[in-house]
Amino acid sequence: MFKHLKLYYVIISLPFAFLLLGAALFNEAVRITITRNPHPQVNYTIFVIILVGGILILLSAYRLLREATTLVEYSDAIHAKTEVGVLQEMANSYRGDLACLLQMIAASTGRAISHQEQVAIEHELTNTRSQLNRRNALPQYLTGLLVGMGLLGTFIGLLATLNDISILISSFADLDMKTVDPIAVFRIMIERMKAPMQSMGIAFSASMYGLLGSIILGLMMLGIRRLQGDIFSLLSSETARHIEIALSYDGVTARGGSTNTGEEYKVLVRIEERLAEAARVQQRTLVTEVEDFQKQRAEMLRALTEQTEANNSFRSELQQLGRHLGNVVSVMEKGNTEVSSQLSELTV
Repeated sequence: MFKHLKLYYVIISLPFAFLLLGAALFNEAVRITITRNPHPQVNYTIFVIILVGGILILLSAYRLLREATTLVEYSDAIHAKTEVGVLQEMANSYRGDLACLLQMIAASTGRAISHQEQVAIEHELTNTRSQLNRRNALPQYLTGLLVGMGLLGTFIGLLATLNDISILISSFADLDMKTVDPIAVFRIMIERMKAPMQSMGIAFSASMYGLLGSIILGLMMLGIRRLQGDIFSLLSSETARHIEIALSYDGVTARGGSTNTGEEYKVLVRIEERLAEAARVQQRTLVTEVEDFQKQRAEMLRALTEQTEANNSFRSELQQLGRHLGNVVSVMEKGNTEVSSQLSELTV
């Protein structure tokens, strides 16, 4: 079981490793997009968020594997029928989110439990699940933040583009069309068109890096959620098994106090035990299948929701970019018309 869980660490690390490998292979292209960018602060921020998010996810996976090691070690000790005192010492030596639950299970091992103890164990199981889920709050926020940073870079680039175009157009108002050389005017216009193009580079590069980082961290978070699901499944199974064994002690005690020792009663008791055991096995199987289906459905819905949000954000970004480009083109056409008319006046 633990070897199966350790594969998740490799699966979670692969997207981040591919990202670093791609950055190393295309280092020159990335460097050019940054050096030619007049405002690379947004890109630097996106790079930092990607690195921090990837490191946090890897640390979370490492901590989850430590919790899984603890759980598997304790489960093996139970299946090996270790003494209760040794189990309690093992549980008391553990540290982590599972420690309290394992200590409660160890304290009630080998005896019947009351209804209050059963409720307390189930409540602690729910708290443990919540504690493990809260670890993903910051990485999930960083995944969404990357999309927002990409949009922010797009708007900054578009605003800078509009500002550069307005400066380009207003610069022609200071020219004396009677004495200026038309070729020099055209050369100046081409030279000053570099600034709007560089500003557009801010928009496209920020969007590209933001979406790429969001995709990479999203894939890593998918592996984290699957790893948590397997740990929850194993933990729930062990807790349910402990509660069933503890409740069976109560049933044995109740039957031991009966005065009926006839052969018929013994047969009925054996039949009842077999039926109860079969029912418990079927119930555990059904609960496990239902939980797996719910987890897969929740993961699929979460992935679809994230993908839909990313698509909607990207589509709205493209629409806004198209509108801004339309405005830019119209302004440039107007400027070209004015320049052409002025050049025609000069040639006349």
